[in-house]
This record gives sequence, C-alpha cells and structure tokens, in this order.
Amino acid sequence: MQKFRYDLNCATVGLQKEIKDKFHVDVGRMQVYRARKSAEKVIDGDDNEQYNRIWDYCETLKATNVGTTTLMLVDRPTLDVAGTFQRLYICLQATKEGFKAGCRPLIGLDGCFLKGNQKGQILSAVGRDANDNMYPIAMAIVETESKDSWPWFLDCLLKDLGPVEQHGWAFISDRQKGLIQSFDMVCPMADHKSCVRHLYANYRDKGHKGKALKDNLWAAATAYTEHEFLEQMGELKKLCPKAYEYLDNVDPSMWSRSYFTDYSKSDLLVNNLSESFNSYILDARDKPIITMIEKIRRKLMRRFQLKREGMSKLTGKICPKIQAKLDNEGLKSSDCVSIYAGNGLFEVECRHQRSVVNLSKRTCGCRKWDLTGIPCQHAISAILFDGSVPEDYVHPYYTIETYMKAYEPIIYPVASMEQWRRTSIDPLEPPKDKIQRGRPKIKRKRHPSEPKNPYKLSKAGTIIKCSECKKVGHNSRTCPSKKDKCLPMLRRHLQQTRSKQLEVQGLLLQVL
Repeated sequence: MQKFRYDLNCATVGLQKEIKDKFHVDVGRMQVYRARKSAEKVIDGDDNEQYNRIWDYCETLKATNVGTTTLMLVDRPTLDVAGTFQRLYICLQATKEGFKAGCRPLIGLDGCFLKGNQKGQILSAVGRDANDNMYPIAMAIVETESKDSWPWFLDCLLKDLGPVEQHGWAFISDRQKGLIQSFDMVCPMADHKSCVRHLYANYRDKGHKGKALKDNLWAAATAYTEHEFLEQMGELKKLCPKAYEYLDNVDPSMWSRSYFTDYSKSDLLVNNLSESFNSYILDARDKPIITMIEKIRRKLMRRFQLKREGMSKLTGKICPKIQAKLDNEGLKSSDCVSIYAGNGLFEVECRHQRSVVNLSKRTCGCRKWDLTGIPCQHAISAILFDGSVPEDYVHPYYTIETYMKAYEPIIYPVASMEQWRRTSIDPLEPPKDKIQRGRPKIKRKRHPSEPKNPYKLSKAGTIIKCSECKKVGHNSRTCPSKKDKCLPMLRRHLQQTRSKQLEVQGLLLQVL
C-alpha cells in the first residue's frame, strides 16, 4: 500500500519483478493489476461514497472558504426516489475576487473530458494575470458539452463576476457546440472571440488546404489595421474564391485583430490558456469527483502561494514577461525616426511606413499599443524622443502591484472527510452511465491531421540533403552513389566466397 500511495501509476511488469525479487513468488499480470485497482480505491476513495458525501463537501468548502459559490443540479423525478447527480459548479472566493482585482476582463472558455469511471466534462473559465499566465476562475462538472450545459455555466459565472454591461467581459473560446448560441441567450452584448487555430481546422476540413491558404488566413487574423486585413482578404479572393467566401461569412470581429476592441487590452488569437489549464489538471481528471476537485483546489492553493512568494522577490514596476516584450519592441524602435508635431503628437517613420503616435491618448496608428496596452516600437521611439521612460506608458494591468492583487486572496485548506460538516440532505446517486465494452478509453480521439506524437517534430515538407554526395532528395542510406560503390565490393566478396567454397569441396573429395 505504501508503494502504491507514492506511485499509483507504477508499471505492472516492474511490480511483478519486484515481487519476485523480494518474496520469491511468481504473480500474474492481472493479479498485480487487480491489486493496484484495490489500492487505488482505498487511496483515492470510492465513487459511490463520494457522491453520497458531496453535499457535505460543498458545505464544508463554503464554510472554510467564505464567499465560495457551489451550485448543484440534481435529477430527482419524484420525492420517493433518490436524487441523481447531474452538474456541479464551483467558484472559489479567492479566484473570484483575485480575478476581478488583478486581471484583464478577458475570459477563456473550454471543456475537457473526465477519464474516470464516471463520464462527463469539465467546463472551465480561465483568465490572464498581469504576467500573461493562466488564472483559473471557475469550473463545472457537467454531463456533456451541449446547448443546455453551456448557458447554465455562463449564467452561473456571470452571477459571480457581475453582468457584462457593467464590467465589459470579453470571451474567447474554441467554437464548441452550442457555445455561440449560449452567448446569444445569456449575454448577447458580450465581446466574443474565436480561437483562430480551431477556425483554421474547420476551414481546412472544408477543403481549403495548403500552405498558401493557411498563411493567408493567419496574415488576415494577425493584421492590426483594417487596411492590412482587406489587403490580405483580397489576395485570398484571387487565390481561392471559395476559401474567401467561407471566411467572409465569419464575423471578422471574432477572429481578426483589426476589428478587436481595445477595452480588454488583449490581441490574443488562440485559446492556449484554457488548453494549459486542461493540461494542468490532467492528473486529476481520472479520480473520483471529490478527490478530483480537492486535488485541483490543493494545486491552486499551492500555486497562489508560490506566485506571491516569487513576485515579492522582484524589484521594478512591470512584470517580467511584459518587460521582455517591452525590451523587444525597444530594440525594433532603433529603426524608427520621430518628428514632434506638438500636443503630444508624433509622426514616426519606420522602414518607409509612417504612423501617428499620440502620447496623451496613448494610441498609435498601427493599433498595437491600443490593443495590448504595451507601447509598440513607434510609441517607444516617440517616448524616448520626449525624454520619458517607456515603463511609465505601460497599462496598469501589467504592473507587479496589479499582479499581487490577483494572488493576494488565500485559498484556505480543507480537512479530511471525517471532519466534514454533516448535512440533512438526502445523499445522491452517481450518474447512470452505460458501461461500454472493452477497456475504458483514456485518450481523446485525435483529428486525422493531428500528429500521433505531438512531442516529436514531423519532417514532412523538409528538404533532405545527402551527407555522402551532397545532393537533395535522398539521404545517405539510400544514396545511389553509395550503391554504385558497394556493388563492385559485393561482387568481389561473392567471388572470394565462391572460390573458398570450391577449395573446401576439393579438400573433402581428397579426404574421401
């Protein structure tokens, strides 16, 4: 049990060898597998028991972390039938207050599947802190991603954070099923962006493949001005009218920087932060429901403390990642020439292109400063010409002071199950899922275009050069010149072998 407690995913073959060395006993692979399953049930807890105690856990969580929101949806047709768990929404007080105090008003929405005995999905809302790191806000365990579960999650989230009209929340998502309709139902005035990587996947599935079409889409998405966007779309129309028609039917304010609003101070095009959170909780997604929630809460509790300690040791005004971006723009500003016009207005020329910078309003004609809140190369050139410091023109969203406000609230610890509060509510039954045949599926189904091993770089499309003849199109193993050299050697070797065989045959005849 102690070994399993430290390493529950240890290899079956390794355990068989260890038992053989320690106890001199041969055990079967399935014996070890069943032993590990029994230990897992003791260490992580039983599914049915945890669903029975889920009311007690929610009350204990709200008592220890005052202000935390937990909302449960139960399926109970009649009073004489035990209720069945359907959904659970959780938003910790610390993450709720920290997000509103120290993060930009941008929220990433995404879902990932559970890997344990009870199937379902985890819906999550993730923000960005002042150092451009992920900041988990809330999550919900639901039966599936659908037109019913997403509006429910969005409604719970906005009741915690406040209405869109008051705070101006912006959202970015992966174009999940029912999510666009959910925004129309719950918050039609919200600024909603789509992940361009997923947009490209849909674009490619419609038959618009090839590097040229891909580069054109990304060029249109990354364009900061409307003029650049229209220019790229015009080139796409010449290249492939059907691909242009597909993108033209998608609202550009959802996927192109040229139409983004500058309130959220973000030019984000992909939903990587939500993907990062899904990976962050990967080791918890195969656990029973309360064990999973507790593992996530403990990871966040430790994360908040480490973030506070780490940032408190730094000196300066701006967070490290933002400072690196500012320094990079500062290097580019050496190519710029500024002319002062008066009233904080500058005309900045950079590589035969001119932009108008307004230091009073903190805007630039390239719109990069407007969208991100970080001075661009044109703005830095004007700031230095004015004799000021670029750090003073960075938006307050990126300061260390704002960062500390986000991680200032404490996620308080929770005692073990024996010390939980007891409620008088009837215990719940686990969801009634049909058990499928065969081994339970752990990995998600990958798209045919996705690599089998994402950690191994593909060599498709790369130019291969032979190290023998220095020609392009083959490697040294299949080099024709190498074969030409090897053939005479092979013939000589065969001739020598044949002559030796004849000598041996002659000796044998003499002996006989």
